[in-house]
Order: sequence, then C-alpha cells, then structure tokens
Amino acid sequence: MNRTQPGGRQSYCKPCMNELNRASTRRHRARKLAYGAAYRAANRAELAQKDKEYYLAHRQERYEYTKLYRRTRPSKYWEWDKRAKAKRKGSIVGTVTKTEWEQVLTDFNHACAYCLRRGIALTQDHIIPVSVGGPHQVANVVPACGFCNSSKHNRSLLEFLRHQITTGALSGA
Repeated sequence: MNRTQPGGRQSYCKPCMNELNRASTRRHRARKLAYGAAYRAANRAELAQKDKEYYLAHRQERYEYTKLYRRTRPSKYWEWDKRAKAKRKGSIVGTVTKTEWEQVLTDFNHACAYCLRRGIALTQDHIIPVSVGGPHQVANVVPACGFCNSSKHNRSLLEFLRHQITTGALSGA
C-alpha cells in the first residue's frame, strides 16, 4: 500500500514503477560503483577477514559445489582452470576454449608441433611462454608431446629450436 497518496492508491502502475526504478538505477550506477570501490578500499582488512571467516565456515560446502561443478560442466571448468593458471603465472589472461583447442589439434593433424609424433598424449604449449608474459590465447598455443613441452621449458620457440639443433635433438635440421 502506498501511503503517499490519499486512500493508499499508487500514482503509477507496476510496470511503470518498474521502469522508473530501472531508469533510476541506470542514472546512479556510476555513483554507486564509486561508493562501493571507496568502501572496499577503506575497509580492505576487515573485508578480507570476513571473507576468510566465511571461507573457513563454508569450506566443505564450497568443496562439494566445486566437485559438482567440475563433474557437470567439464568444459567450463577446463576453461576456468586454464585461465586461473595463466593468471597465477602473471600472463595476459585470455581464453582457449575446448572447441578452439580441438581445432588447433585438427590443424596440427593431432601431432606434436615440434617432433611431429602422432598417437600420443598432447598438451598445450605456449609459443611465447606464459611465465615470461605470453598470452593464454589460441594464437599462442600449439600441441606438444610431454617430452617436447618439458624440454622447451620457458624458452621461446626460437631459443628452443636453437637448443634442439645445438644438442643434436633435431635430426636433419
């Protein structure tokens, strides 16, 4: 009941009120965001402590939720996991979806980009390593067998090929 009008009647119908509320929210969005950012900056330690307490109190629930999420949405979890690893390594965070990765495998005929072996497990290797600031994006990813990927370590493609030639690992090069 609206107490601003005599008899409790509203001056606007519900759809009109909803539109007015949405318009008000749009007008004041920047101010609300700035207020929230200032509040978080001023109360960073207190908010971090509350987050930690919440996490400790709900640890098992979060674990069960994550386990269920991994099982029911494997491709989404796969993408999230790759982005999280790239972010932890300080890389420019991009995405390589499972579909894009499968396309890269098809482009390379399901063979290692370095030794050209087929029929083995292939991993994602970054041409410019994530550890030195390379992006986790489809243009920077090639398939590599475990041996080549670990041999390349955090070298660039040219450094790796130079190393392979000098050590004699690349025959016919």
